Amino acid sequence: MPASGYFLYIYLIPNQNLNVMKKHLLHFLSIVVAAFVSLNTFSQDTPDTLSTNYRDGADTYVSNDEKLGPDDLGSDQHLVVRNHEVRMRLIFLRFDITDNPRFNPVDSAYIGMHVKYAEKLGDSFREVLVYGMTDDDMDNWDEYMLTYNTAPGLAGAPLAEYSLVESKTKYLTTLTVPADSTGWVYTEPSADMDEFINDVNQNHMLTFILLVEVPNGGDEVRFTPKEDTAVWAPILHSVEPALNVESRSVSSVVLEQNFPNPFIESTTLTYHLNDPEHVELTMYNILGAKVATLVDEFQGSGVYNVNVNVDRFNLSSGVYYAKINVGAYSQTIKMIMNR
Repeated sequence: MPASGYFLYIYLIPNQNLNVMKKHLLHFLSIVVAAFVSLNTFSQDTPDTLSTNYRDGADTYVSNDEKLGPDDLGSDQHLVVRNHEVRMRLIFLRFDITDNPRFNPVDSAYIGMHVKYAEKLGDSFREVLVYGMTDDDMDNWDEYMLTYNTAPGLAGAPLAEYSLVESKTKYLTTLTVPADSTGWVYTEPSADMDEFINDVNQNHMLTFILLVEVPNGGDEVRFTPKEDTAVWAPILHSVEPALNVESRSVSSVVLEQNFPNPFIESTTLTYHLNDPEHVELTMYNILGAKVATLVDEFQGSGVYNVNVNVDRFNLSSGVYYAKINVGAYSQTIKMIMNR
């Protein structure tokens, strides 16, 4: 909450009550300072992460290949990137940072993608290049209607090839995908990536194009899934990941984005526990105050669903954070209650 949100009213009172008034004033100011410290500390612990789920953005892929042609709508449930002798597929991502001031400015921002599979690449890894759309007028694309022929920033090209419009796109960073892999992978932080996000203007939308530049005779890389499946959607994070790719991908627990989000009466938190561990799942309000302890016990491996009922926890409309702690690992997601 900004400082302008606090108002201090001072009334004229008799002299004999000045000492009492001073004590109350000091007490009030200590509460305000504590609230600011709590908010700042919690915000640092829960940097904003946007997902293409819900109202945070959109995702799709387009094809320009001999099998599907340049007018295919990319209806497959996964996001596919490929450069093959007869198949060219590119991924489009969009994130809306309008209500996320922590994305401007940012330092070492990155995109996270969950690999469904990366088989038969022929090499030990595949580099996926990430470009940014520099023309703000092209950010309002429809993910359900996008084809290669209508995709922003792309020019006409022969089948199995692609052509970027250089005046409207800019290379930002690289996403490295190990062969025969699954799990989360992250782009490399770069000054160009941060500058692209910090310079966003007008519509506050960010469009990214992901493509494979070097042709590959093997299979494609699939990221799972698309936005409408509500799980493992691409993310944009405002700071560099706290853990490296390997430790993130083999973490013993993964907390999914709550569903639905925003929610009105209730929402469900789902987490995957790979190994038996003590699990602590808590909720905080925007000031960093704990509002509920949802789980605090030793649990076996498996998938767990936790229902959060608005009336049970006496929640009012606003932003909340769910945080899971398992051993030395923790993960936080942002939830919105809108009654």
